[in-house]
Amino acid sequence: MFWKTDKLGYRNDSFIATPDILLIGDSNIAGGSLSQEETLTHHLKQATGLAVYNLAPADMNTYISFKNEGVFTTPRLIIYSCIERAIPDLPPYDERVR
Repeated sequence: MFWKTDKLGYRNDSFIATPDILLIGDSNIAGGSLSQEETLTHHLKQATGLAVYNLAPADMNTYISFKNEGVFTTPRLIIYSCIERAIPDLPPYDERVR
């Protein structure tokens, strides 16, 4: 099994500040039990030719913080997925994306 992480510690071949598609979620989105070339990120890149960034495991609050700090530009599409058991554990966040 081959794993690679970027400068932020997420499972990507390299950091992308201007993703077309941003994946946010739990270990299922990250591809916890998969090799790098088997991840959803890899398959979406291959199928679409777009810049895909995997921000997982993370929640929307993490994205909002990164967005507000200027780490990412606004993507064309955000795909968010998490197993329902984790929803009650999401921390409150009262800021909006700027």
